[in-house]
Amino acid sequence: MTKCAIIKMNNIDKSRNKALSMELSSELGKLLETTIDRIDKEIPDVGYFRDIVVKFDNDNKPKELFAKNIALIIERDAQNEGKGYLGVSALHPQMLKDSTIYIMNGTREELLNYLKKEDSKTEILGIVQELDDALKKIK
Repeated sequence: MTKCAIIKMNNIDKSRNKALSMELSSELGKLLETTIDRIDKEIPDVGYFRDIVVKFDNDNKPKELFAKNIALIIERDAQNEGKGYLGVSALHPQMLKDSTIYIMNGTREELLNYLKKEDSKTEILGIVQELDDALKKIK
């Protein structure tokens, strides 16, 4: 039996999620679709795989974001063959600094199941907000 670690985000401001633009929600939906497609094609059930980074096109980055860019990342778990870490990363607009939150560690199947869940988009929107707010605090 495989174990899947999922980090729950208890402090996400869900009221702010409702205020997000359709633009951000739409662009995040595209990121999720592309990430799911790349996991399907590039990550084997067992064995080595290259890290995956899927980010907003700079032309399509929602205007409400402070971050220069947002990316969904899948990093190979070097300690556990066939597993990867799913994370969300935000890049500061003026500095070469980023902020990342890892959501889960799981197998190919577990990553796909998480990303295909209806509420995963809402959870990731909350994480994007949290990262965006954290970057605003850098002086």
